[in-house]
Amino acid sequence: MCIRDSPLANRILTRNYMLLIPALNVDGYGKWRKNANGVDLNRNFATNWQYAGSTDPSSEYCRGPAPLSEPESQALVQVFQTWKPAFYINLHRGGSILYGSKYCNSTYYSLLRSKMIQLANERGVAYYGFQIISGNGFAMSDAAKAGITSFLLEIVDWQEITLEQIETELLPKFIPIMAVLSQECEIATYYFEDNFESANFNAWTGTTITSGANSSTTNRKNI
Repeated sequence: MCIRDSPLANRILTRNYMLLIPALNVDGYGKWRKNANGVDLNRNFATNWQYAGSTDPSSEYCRGPAPLSEPESQALVQVFQTWKPAFYINLHRGGSILYGSKYCNSTYYSLLRSKMIQLANERGVAYYGFQIISGNGFAMSDAAKAGITSFLLEIVDWQEITLEQIETELLPKFIPIMAVLSQECEIATYYFEDNFESANFNAWTGTTITSGANSSTTNRKNI
């Protein structure tokens, strides 16, 4: 089925959004893991910062002089606070494994993981292994502390990645993850007809009276 013919896909695309940050470490991109100040950004976040990396500026895993001392770390935390996404995925190169934060709901992780495996099997692709980590000083840990279900995905351990490899090997493995999280963002129950958010009220005709009914509201979810 084409996406434009899928009611579920159309609802997901209409009601949710994905915020992409192509590269947080702009100064060190493609060169090394530290920023222009010599700080490993994924050791600079506030959660258990004191146990992360090293205070030695020469260390590859230098955590910086203080939690969130770096402008890049501060900017990402502001994203968490401003956009309040339902899910956060931090993409790294190396390891080929999906990590979850210990600060998130382990039962929910299990549910998501089983759905990802099922969809990967249906699509005939290998799925990533999964492991829970503490993530001292990690961005995913600050996200989890903010109530966001968080992941760190080590997409591949290759030194060089071609566009063809992205299309034929990496993307097929990544799609089950994003498809499941996107479906989780979908609000399953609607109390209004004809897409209330579009301000199109053509279907709102007649009068319906109910008694003894309860209703609830759900916040819009984002990735």
